Amino acid sequence: MVGRLLAPHSAQGSAPAKALPWWMWILAAIAIFVLSQLSVLVTPQGGSVAAWWPAAGVSVLFILWTPRRQWWAFVLMVALVTGAANAVAGRPLAVSVCFGISNAIETGVFTLLLHYRLRHRLVLDRVSGAWRFTLATIAASSVLGVLVGTVLAQSASDAALLGAHAAASHAAAILLLAPFAILPPHIGQPTPAGEIVAQILVLTGILVVLATVGSGLPLTFLPVGIIAWAAFRFPIRAAYTETLIASVIVLALTVLGLGPFAGAGLTPEVSALLTILFIFMVASTSMFMSTASYQLRTAIRSARSTTELVTSGVVDSRVGILVVAQEGDAWRVLLSNTASRTIAGSEIDADRRWRAGPLLRAMAESLREGHPVTHSTPDGRVISVDASRIAGLAERVSVQFLDVTENARAVEVRIAAEQDRARALAAQLDLERRQIDFIATASHELRTPITSVTGYLELVEEAGELPAQSREWLAVASRNAHRLQELIEDLLIAARDKRARTAYLDVEVIRVGDLITDALKPFDDIARARGLTVTVSAHAGTVRGSRQQLTRALRSLISNAVKFTPTHGTIQILAEEEVIAASQDAKTPLAGVRIVVSDDGPGIEAKDLPHVSERFYRTAHAEATNTAGSGLGLSIAKDLAEANGGRVEISSTVGHGVIASLVLPSEPADAASGPVDRALRSAGTPPV
Repeated sequence: MVGRLLAPHSAQGSAPAKALPWWMWILAAIAIFVLSQLSVLVTPQGGSVAAWWPAAGVSVLFILWTPRRQWWAFVLMVALVTGAANAVAGRPLAVSVCFGISNAIETGVFTLLLHYRLRHRLVLDRVSGAWRFTLATIAASSVLGVLVGTVLAQSASDAALLGAHAAASHAAAILLLAPFAILPPHIGQPTPAGEIVAQILVLTGILVVLATVGSGLPLTFLPVGIIAWAAFRFPIRAAYTETLIASVIVLALTVLGLGPFAGAGLTPEVSALLTILFIFMVASTSMFMSTASYQLRTAIRSARSTTELVTSGVVDSRVGILVVAQEGDAWRVLLSNTASRTIAGSEIDADRRWRAGPLLRAMAESLREGHPVTHSTPDGRVISVDASRIAGLAERVSVQFLDVTENARAVEVRIAAEQDRARALAAQLDLERRQIDFIATASHELRTPITSVTGYLELVEEAGELPAQSREWLAVASRNAHRLQELIEDLLIAARDKRARTAYLDVEVIRVGDLITDALKPFDDIARARGLTVTVSAHAGTVRGSRQQLTRALRSLISNAVKFTPTHGTIQILAEEEVIAASQDAKTPLAGVRIVVSDDGPGIEAKDLPHVSERFYRTAHAEATNTAGSGLGLSIAKDLAEANGGRVEISSTVGHGVIASLVLPSEPADAASGPVDRALRSAGTPPV
């Protein structure tokens, strides 16, 4: 992965940075020096270790504004300024010099890794750029930590711990401050003002609760989700600014002895470490979500532009269309329909260049004059030529041809228009495919950092010296991280082609009771906390299919029941034998099992029932009550059931809950093959 992320990016990057004016160098030096001195102010009460080191982030921020030819000078300035700052702070001269050199090496390592094999300056406009930035940050701060630990090895018994703490605080500062130097331009994604106000109010309310209640409630990492909301919905600069402000507020609360990381029983060092972990998580989440959102909007915008280019002026028209781009003094044909190739084909060569000719001159005249131009051909035809620049793409020109000689030509143009309509529909399908591909790619890219977060949370949970309240907070963070992992897995399943789900099924015979038990396990705690009564009545039969897929399908049905069942409500799970209707190539009906999950929740309105299995569909009740969910659960359950030869049935009456049924084939008593066997044979795999 690292090799792929550090490969050349021909499409990513911006123009080289311009040389900084002299006063910017002075400003950078003053900012780095002052922030180095002020870092002692962000030390938790009673502690000796700073919870943040913003001078590292500012150093990287300014060097990203600096052209390559001046990097060496800026790195030298970082060494001098930070070394002087350490000396003024009272450290020995030798230690100050070593720390200044360490800071300079960190800045240089980050810059070189970030721009490795890039021809232009990196821009955070895609997830791969966020990965490159994060990896460069981790590598550079790790080098800094090793150097700091080495410098302190002779004078401090806990030099390794101090080095690790320095690395973490520098990494958090770089992730939080440096991205402002390489954010992409605004692409005009409108966000409703009401949503912006609501998001800010929710985040403000959470921060107020954290400040007043402190460690009394397990709400420590709740702001991460709200900030992720802004990262995915707001303009990218607004999202980063909110992330910075929220992180500084939490940091200030910790320094003042307030907030979630200053609870009783926490040492100042632990408070500082937890604050750094919080800032790192918030900054990395905001970066990946913002770049993913920006990349998605860019892809959708590009796809829409392509669709508009194909359909604009073609569908339901009688004209020929050429879309051309100017390349110096020449014109290259980008898109064309049948009518335009019939009229202007003699002037377009095999390389799709529009050679000089009467139609090209007519196009230039129409573009210059701003109105259609009439051209008479040698064979007596009269062609109307109308050229105009495409809005938002000034270098591209749409050229319309209309043969007004014969009315009969209109029939041919309509045929061409129908062909272009098919192309437009194909372009729309391609857009949907790109969206699905993006969801899959973004989910894959997000899976690794979330896995890293959960892994490190588990390591922290295993630390024996943590107090009980810290473990409670870590449990909350871990639970929410696992919820995010489940959402990513849902997106991956939703993006997967149906044929891929049936290509290589790991088919086995599964006891119905075991299937229900496995599906219920993740809901034990939440059911107990909400006082839900879950009754199970299952016979000793078996079903046949992929254990993983069928467990996931049943778990989606149970998850819906748990979400919508009121406190102290009842959920019933019943399994009974049922005969499954025979398929076209089966001679006898197949034995099966119906697993019914029913609840006493609010139910589903009749108008919503036909749509509940559609991807991302959420009922009006779910939206009104702000019930958690992505709208993928029932869709995934339906797809997985069908992949294993079964089906999902949903029925409901408003006010009387929902009855969700998972109908699956049983292990056949004879050698007759079922849907799963046929799926396996089609994939070249023998039936189980």
